[in-house]
Amino acid sequence: MLRKVMLGGGAVALAVGVMAGVGAGVASAVPPPINFAGTATCTAYGSVHFGTPATNTGTGSTSVTVKAKLQSCSAPVVSGATLVSGNLSLTGTTTPNCGPLLSGSPMALSGQIKWKASGGKAATSTVTVSGGSLLYDLTYDSIDVNLPTSVSAGSFAGETGTFGDSAALTPFLLSSKSGTVLQGRCPGNGLKAVPFGKPAGSLSGTVTIAGV
Repeated sequence: MLRKVMLGGGAVALAVGVMAGVGAGVASAVPPPINFAGTATCTAYGSVHFGTPATNTGTGSTSVTVKAKLQSCSAPVVSGATLVSGNLSLTGTTTPNCGPLLSGSPMALSGQIKWKASGGKAATSTVTVSGGSLLYDLTYDSIDVNLPTSVSAGSFAGETGTFGDSAALTPFLLSSKSGTVLQGRCPGNGLKAVPFGKPAGSLSGTVTIAGV
């Protein structure tokens, strides 16, 4: 009787081992993220934030963060998956002095775009911005946001991104608030952020990612 019980226990252990092996096989079958490629376009809006508000007397350097929502995306379908949207996140440093800051002083930024897709998981893009800048533009009464973007890994690797305004047809983003209002904060408590992509309350910011 004892022998039968022991054999029964061995059978149970064997069954558990087989089930565990099957479970491991299922887990290892999860497909890798999809690398999207080709030309993609999305609407884009967000803001540039400064760690230290920029003033007319600011010195040294400050952290800068750029966050943007990329929506209504259009891109080639890959492996049955369709690109839907993305979230851009960049960090770097810049000057906290409004003079050079709003006169095109270059900003080096790096970060990523986390994409959302239907029909699969999209690979995150690793991106850098070389020569990013802000410029007080009297023509549009705007703080122009220039973000020339390069993708080094993930979706759209080897391609470049151009942020612009679809209404003004500019190769740069326009601030959502007037340049007069934003620049006017420099003599007081300082300029904390520059919102972009929705000038006059209308979403017209865009980004196009394409091969070089």
